[in-house]
Amino acid sequence: MRLSLNLSGGEALVRTLKSNGVEHVFAGGGFTAIPDVLIDHPEIAYHLSLHENAAASMADGYAKSTGKPGVLFVHVAVGLSNAIGVIFGAKRDKTPLVVIAGERDTLMLGHQSYNEAQSMTDMVSQFVKYSWMIKRADKISEDITRGFKIALSPPMGPVFFSIPMDYLSQSSETPILDAQKYRVWPSYRPSSEAVSKAAHEVLQSTNPVILLGRGVGQSRASNEIIKLAELIGAPIFVEMNSYLIDLPTSNDLFIGEPDKDHPLIANADAVISIGGRTEIEMHHTGMTLFKAGTKFIEVNTDPEEIALLHPTQLGILADPREGTGDLIDQIERQLKPEHRSQIKDRISNVSRYKTNFEKELKRRASERWDNEPVSLGRFIVELSPFLKPETTALIGHGSGIALVRQLLKPWTVFMQNGAGLQGWILGAALGIKLGMPKKQVVAFLGDGNLMFGPQGLWTAAKYNIPVKFVVLDNGFYLTELTKKNLRTGNLLGADIGVPSTDYVQLSQSMHVPAASIERPGDIKPVLEKAFSHDDEPFLIDLHIDRTNSNQIVHDSIVNS
Repeated sequence: MRLSLNLSGGEALVRTLKSNGVEHVFAGGGFTAIPDVLIDHPEIAYHLSLHENAAASMADGYAKSTGKPGVLFVHVAVGLSNAIGVIFGAKRDKTPLVVIAGERDTLMLGHQSYNEAQSMTDMVSQFVKYSWMIKRADKISEDITRGFKIALSPPMGPVFFSIPMDYLSQSSETPILDAQKYRVWPSYRPSSEAVSKAAHEVLQSTNPVILLGRGVGQSRASNEIIKLAELIGAPIFVEMNSYLIDLPTSNDLFIGEPDKDHPLIANADAVISIGGRTEIEMHHTGMTLFKAGTKFIEVNTDPEEIALLHPTQLGILADPREGTGDLIDQIERQLKPEHRSQIKDRISNVSRYKTNFEKELKRRASERWDNEPVSLGRFIVELSPFLKPETTALIGHGSGIALVRQLLKPWTVFMQNGAGLQGWILGAALGIKLGMPKKQVVAFLGDGNLMFGPQGLWTAAKYNIPVKFVVLDNGFYLTELTKKNLRTGNLLGADIGVPSTDYVQLSQSMHVPAASIERPGDIKPVLEKAFSHDDEPFLIDLHIDRTNSNQIVHDSIVNS
């Protein structure tokens, strides 16, 4: 602990951020005491947005891509309310965010003053690990340091603080804590007995599959996952709303997202779920991806997620990387000659399936090649030469995003956030680029998704964050279509194409260069223009038809 005399609360807060290694903060305006202090601390980059949703999404994307806490400033209750959707997603995804809101002056609290809510801590409490209003100016460093510790301790997640405005300007003798002396080491090893039993169960299974959740990206466990898959001959699937970092998707055992009709899923008798929840329900159908009697072995930092949807044979509380590494060691000890021949056969079968699937996928993606509006399959094929899978970070959500992932095969992938929040993709892409400056970040988002958070374009231009955006422009909410919409042709509740929105003009009005693709001949010149400058953002308005290109992936799965 170090005593610093006569520090304002704002200065104490900024020094505490520095002690915790913070290099970037994100804000939607207001909370003026903090920018005033940061003027004197240029080593911390301040990223302003025109809306708290965009700022929060940037903080979330930055935290996911780096493993460091994303720091978000919001202004009083109205600013917090604009960010709550992202905070909800961070809680679901176990993303470490430190959210700090300015509260009204303590002499005004209880007067129903301008922008005052009865309790901001209650507003956000169900979406965070810890929620607290700071009570004294000289406690700011202690409380915020505790918040960083809680956010980074497994299972990770967001924390929230409100700070009365008068505390930020008030000077006091404030101790600035050394953050390293208050940190919990985030990874931990599993029980050796549990891992030994898990290895036995895996080797007894006939058709094991590996199912990855967001914990694999969070713990940077990609190398261990590939080693485990090759060791036991298991295909690798990725749970919905997850993310992967530097996992070589070109590996013969990497398959992608699970499908209820996938033969490798249908035949699975054991699921090794690492860092996830096995399945995420969107609608109650009474059905599951997996057949009755399937054994589940789960490795997770969060006991609440283990056996959440399926009874588990073994639930192992551990860091995904540490747990997978120990499982590999145990399997290697227990391997017998008869296991090796089975594993060799499984690898051959999965590799053969993947070859057939990719051949069928390319054939189906090339159909409607010359159509207008443009075929998404053709656009992706023509986009591929501009990207290298190992250096590309793809973030996306929208019509056909499964096809995009399968054809581009990026090693770093961010799916939709855990809350399914519309408007998250654009801001999150900016945060990911700040966290991964050497990656080529490409964001695919539906036209509806864009309109829930277009303000991030202004931030991209202001700070010259070179993300390439592709708007999947089909003029309607594909996921909201009902059978009655299709039967009657009445797109009530789904049609956002009439009146139309000019996304090129929207982007250019915020100083992000943009161009439209309406016919196949537009694709190559627009791509050349977009990628001619790696150091600036660019938006492509891609006009596509109203078919769901994800169906191409499904049809290729069942016909391979």
